[in-house]
Amino acid sequence: MNFISEKHENNYNELQNEIATKDSYWKVLKYLIAGNEVLFNNRNKLIDYQGEAIHTPRFFDNQFSSGECKILYLAFNLFSNREKFIYEGHEYLFAPSELFSGLDNETIELMINAIVIKNR
Repeated sequence: MNFISEKHENNYNELQNEIATKDSYWKVLKYLIAGNEVLFNNRNKLIDYQGEAIHTPRFFDNQFSSGECKILYLAFNLFSNREKFIYEGHEYLFAPSELFSGLDNETIELMINAIVIKNR
């Protein structure tokens, strides 16, 4: 697995210890959350550890920056295989042209790596 930094790898390993589910859906979700410090620090709001599920509304309640939201949208798409999601009357589309627009190179690398991980 290609990590974007040592911190990313350490965060990922910590998530692995917190939730041991190893299927490709969880693997890519943990990879993306671990790759962004703000998302990693808010992981308890995003992941239901007891139920081994995600807190879907938290992915869409706009509490994060636009770049962080794009990471979450890709995570949701790869986790659920859904191309769109409707939350509080707003339709979220997960088109690559929208997800990758305006991101820094590190975030783009993180997101591309996640797509590769999911499809291996």
